[in-house]
Amino acid sequence: GRRSKGDKITDIAFFDESLVLGDSDGTTITIVEFKKPSRNDYRFGNEKSDPVEQVLNTLEQATAAGGINRTDGTHFSFANPIKRFAYIIADHTESLVKVLRRHDFQNEWNPKIYFRFRDNEQIYIQAIGYDTLVENAKKRNQAFFSVLLGE
Repeated sequence: GRRSKGDKITDIAFFDESLVLGDSDGTTITIVEFKKPSRNDYRFGNEKSDPVEQVLNTLEQATAAGGINRTDGTHFSFANPIKRFAYIIADHTESLVKVLRRHDFQNEWNPKIYFRFRDNEQIYIQAIGYDTLVENAKKRNQAFFSVLLGE
């Protein structure tokens, strides 16, 4: 109800105050940008058709505001230094791969996952296809389900 027509918002954003393993001086932001399956009309540098630009703009807006409003209306502050991650979930069509390569993304260790750490924004971004996302989830959960279901 708070969004106006034409407002740009991220698909999913996670904000977490880190308290794991004694890391009490940081906050983590994770941005997830989903794209329509099989989409093949991406263009470098165009905010409407460049998912990397969309992630960077979301990060810029959130950090410029010093935080972000939660769905319940409360404000989550970025008071401490933050770790920044982003995931672009999209099929690796020809036009997306072209955009990722123009942004200097690499995929040497796994041809199904493109990645880049952007020094200026201090953010690590991965671009993963839907098929890879499902494949990795199956692998990750295989041991859990075999113990749970006794298989």
